[in-house]
Amino acid sequence: MTDHRVNWQEVAGLTFAPATDQLWRQTPTPFVARYQPLGVPLEFATNASVLAEMAADSFGPWGTPAPHAPALRLNFFLHTAPAAPGRPTPVFRAQDDYFMLSVGSSLGLADRARGFGMAFITPDLLADRLFVQEGFLECLGLFLTTRHRRAVLHAAGLIHNGRAVLLTGHSGAGKSTLAFACLRAGFQLLAEDVIYLDETSSPLQAWGAPWRLHLLPDGERFFPELAAWPLVTQLNGETKRRVEVNQQWPGAAVPLAPVMGVIALARAPGVASAWQAVDPAALRNSLIGFGDQMGADSLTAMHAATDRLLAGRVATLAVGSDLEAAVALIREWMDAG
Repeated sequence: MTDHRVNWQEVAGLTFAPATDQLWRQTPTPFVARYQPLGVPLEFATNASVLAEMAADSFGPWGTPAPHAPALRLNFFLHTAPAAPGRPTPVFRAQDDYFMLSVGSSLGLADRARGFGMAFITPDLLADRLFVQEGFLECLGLFLTTRHRRAVLHAAGLIHNGRAVLLTGHSGAGKSTLAFACLRAGFQLLAEDVIYLDETSSPLQAWGAPWRLHLLPDGERFFPELAAWPLVTQLNGETKRRVEVNQQWPGAAVPLAPVMGVIALARAPGVASAWQAVDPAALRNSLIGFGDQMGADSLTAMHAATDRLLAGRVATLAVGSDLEAAVALIREWMDAG
């Protein structure tokens, strides 16, 4: 419901509550909601209904925390600022517990130690809502939650019979493509590229953001149905198809599951998919691929989680041209565990 006590302003068809001071320090935030991404309470406040709707889409599927649970805070403002010509190159930097990003006159900051983040978004950038949602809103929100989910591993997560397998490998190893093929075969998705582990849990529990998959446009040669999904530009400049998992496969997105093992992926074009010998050092390096971005305390948690994973079931799968055969091998491996 609109709060008529607020002095609303409209720019480019977007209604928002403007600041009363030059620095935008005293900006009304009539839209407030609480979510729990990755199971961590987060309070989101904004001066624009369009940003409130985006937050509900991004964080709402995780549910609502207890009413009085201490929460992280994320404030988002639609603000008026000179528009830069064209699409400026995104700039993002991390230092200790700080994460900063800017795209022209739009900028954001997350302070993980204090549990607070904020962003100022211009109407011209908001014309690309998918970019703002993924590049600013979800990026800052999930960075904040790593205050409580320190073990951030580079892997996709697939669920079969209630248990998760982590698929790791270098960027371009085909994790998202194989995950899509597994979903078509009845698996559920835990995450497409980033896993958040509670390294002290028993059994080992993994969190993910399973609501979307992103595949390169050339994936349409394997999966013609990808053409129905929109293209989105990511912070790294890549353009990908954004697939809403629960729309494509109702109930397939599952954000929490116990981990039963890890499979390292390698490419084997032109030959049949097959198991290979495991290289524990290479597997570790792949899993902690985000280590230089997360800070020393996160790196400690990442190594602790990886130690537990390497002590369990591990394998290496060389994925050939026949994705269905690779999916069948993964299913058999999980069933055997």
